[in-house]
Amino acid sequence: MEKTELSRLYHLACTRVHNEMDSLYEKLHDRNGEPLDTVEGVGQVMYGLITRIGVELDLIKEAVKEYNGR
Repeated sequence: MEKTELSRLYHLACTRVHNEMDSLYEKLHDRNGEPLDTVEGVGQVMYGLITRIGVELDLIKEAVKEYNGR
């Protein structure tokens, strides 16, 4: 893997994380614009966010491993 590809993968993962964070505010509100007000509702949103961000962090980790031949 070339350094440019490593950089491209970093950019891709970071862009996806950024997009997830941008959509967090909207996901913390219902269809009527009311904020979620239960621990369970907010917990579901947070669990999904953590899972999706974890995937992108794994992409970064695996990309650098591949770059280093591991």
